[in-house]
Amino acid sequence: MTMLKRLFQMLGSREKPLRLTAFSMTGRRTRQEDAFWHSDPAQGPLLVVVADGVGGHPKGDFASQETVGAFRARFRDGFEKGHQVEAFFKECLFAAADNVLRKAAADPDFAKTGSTATGFWVDQDHFMAFNVGDSRVYLLDQDAVVRVTKDHSLVQRLIDQGQITETEARIHPQRSIMTSAIGQPIHLMQVDVLGPLPIRPGQILLACSDGLSDFLTDNEIHQFTNELAQEPNLAEALVKMAFDMGSLDNITAVVYRH
Repeated sequence: MTMLKRLFQMLGSREKPLRLTAFSMTGRRTRQEDAFWHSDPAQGPLLVVVADGVGGHPKGDFASQETVGAFRARFRDGFEKGHQVEAFFKECLFAAADNVLRKAAADPDFAKTGSTATGFWVDQDHFMAFNVGDSRVYLLDQDAVVRVTKDHSLVQRLIDQGQITETEARIHPQRSIMTSAIGQPIHLMQVDVLGPLPIRPGQILLACSDGLSDFLTDNEIHQFTNELAQEPNLAEALVKMAFDMGSLDNITAVVYRH
């Protein structure tokens, strides 16, 4: 199905949009190395996690599942114990990294295994986000798109240094090289925690793997989010748009409408 045909088909949907949606597809890859999890927003604060097994490395699916599993296992206990959100994020990320490193040390087949990790936590009218690697969190409304997280990648470093532009980064031959990931030595890991930041009714939070953000520009994500605002499963719509735009990777998105 072409992108234009899919867009018209989605615009014709009359189902009520869902507040929280998630969708992941293997896409043009032979195996699924993305993973995601979210809590039940009806049960309290919302936690969303997206992980992407590092491209080209062995057993990336193990690393992404370990990352998501660390958050899922600690979520209830963490908040019941009254952990601060930033401390909770870091506890989960470092626990996942430790599990991946232990596995790599014990089994040569898992050497250099790695994963990204990103996501967000929402409670009432504020949210916090975290990031390791090049998966992303976006905040969107009708007027603007904000990239909340910043990629830990070689091309992002070159952008920051003024050596290349965002457009050049999208086709750079070393665009897949990350500067921080779950699975590298823990003392070298860069963990970003952002917030608390305000979120208003009608705004949207999107967590996604680079299978989406590498093939839809920020402006295209904003455009499609606005055009498909009434689509019941906005996460699925965005993932399929990225696939239609030529994504060669696994593609994952989790969308929360505030």
